[in-house]
Amino acid sequence: MSLLIQCGYGPSAKIENAISEGVAKGVILSPRHENPEKLEKRAGALLRDNPGATVMMDPQYYVATLPNPKDGKLPYYDYYARNSGMTRTQFTNRRIHSIVKDCLSFQANLEAELSYHMSPTVLCDDFRDYWSQIVLNMASEAMDLQDGETGLLVSLLIGEGAFHSRDAVEDFADALTQLTDVAGFYLVLRRDSSSLDHSPKPEILTNLMYLVYILSEINQFEVWVGYSDWCGFMLEAVGANGTAGGWFQKERQFSMSAFQPSRGGRQPRPRYSSIPLLANPLLFPELEDIIRAGLLDRVLSGSPFDAALVGRGKIDEGAWPRDVEARAHWYSLSTLSDSIGKHESIDDRLNACSRLIRVSRELHTQLSTVVNFERPTGPEHLENWQSAIVLFKSLTGL
Repeated sequence: MSLLIQCGYGPSAKIENAISEGVAKGVILSPRHENPEKLEKRAGALLRDNPGATVMMDPQYYVATLPNPKDGKLPYYDYYARNSGMTRTQFTNRRIHSIVKDCLSFQANLEAELSYHMSPTVLCDDFRDYWSQIVLNMASEAMDLQDGETGLLVSLLIGEGAFHSRDAVEDFADALTQLTDVAGFYLVLRRDSSSLDHSPKPEILTNLMYLVYILSEINQFEVWVGYSDWCGFMLEAVGANGTAGGWFQKERQFSMSAFQPSRGGRQPRPRYSSIPLLANPLLFPELEDIIRAGLLDRVLSGSPFDAALVGRGKIDEGAWPRDVEARAHWYSLSTLSDSIGKHESIDDRLNACSRLIRVSRELHTQLSTVVNFERPTGPEHLENWQSAIVLFKSLTGL
């Protein structure tokens, strides 16, 4: 199981530092944020300096179907520029062939040999609508066009609403398993809201886990789940090879709002990534209140960044710039992933997840007497997670 960095705006040296420090195993590059030359240079340097790192690129072609998107550097990529502003009726077989061929050719022609090539896709909000057939047609075309030397991951961007129907999930999974000549899938859940929220509703998370389980454990495909952040450890428990999270909110969960004009706003307040809480308490006032209550040791993750942040019994905000906050977050996610990966069976991994959630809920209850947690930090997501695990076990008979 591997934690990958979801690349976004302003990478600076975050990616290189995190991989060299061992807090992440690789990266999913973003053409929206870097032009082709810079992306190729970054991929080459990462692979050269970190043998064994997983480096791939999300083509982000799904942006091409949005009206007037905030698409950054994507117009510098021919497979996108030649096929942007697309409507549903324009996805003819010939056009799909051209889009997929251009996208895979770009990846194959990079001097850096990516760990995987990734097919382009469009957003699927319903497993039984016309767009879902376009998704499957693009996936099938990618399978036919792959060069065979580098493993192909079929990219899937699926809206939360699609996971309301389990029958539809099973039908879609059946269609995907016909793609016998691919290495696996890169799966992203499109969230209905752009606000910071650690978890979808239990039934949606259950069906997402079920799709991962069918593809990975039942059919032996590789499954990599992007933008999964804290939820990643449960997806890895049911078979995902790896999950990903970024440094800013827009790279920690996926929303189409990231590609729409921004109204601006203030910088996010600094947070601490706490494994015991399975959440990111604010440095001020939440972590500060925990320190005053003498309970700091209960929430620390044990990262190498802790000492500088909370030395001398108080918070040193100067020791917590954005790049350190990001690397500490990846440390927490990676440590969580490793703890689940030590267990052999899915049942044991899910039981380990349940224990972590139970302990976290108990800690939240204890802290609630001294800390007034804001909703994104509070325990509501833990109830959703535990409910999803119970539902998944009932569904699969584990």
